[in-house]
Amino acid sequence: MAFEPKKKQLSKALQETLKEDKTPSAVEAFERTKQYQFTLQPSVREKIDNLAKEKGYRSASSFINDYFKKI
Repeated sequence: MAFEPKKKQLSKALQETLKEDKTPSAVEAFERTKQYQFTLQPSVREKIDNLAKEKGYRSASSFINDYFKKI
């Protein structure tokens, strides 16, 4: 048979993955977001939008949120 199912090995690997301890850095506590209003020059906003797009973010606010969380 060209394909030999490895069901037992897959099940064992899955169970080991599920048993791993979740460290605080791996799983962050959920924090609700709140709207804030900032005044920016249009050229600065455009740069933020471009950076967010380059990094694969869906929005500038999610990019800014992650950026400031890291510092």
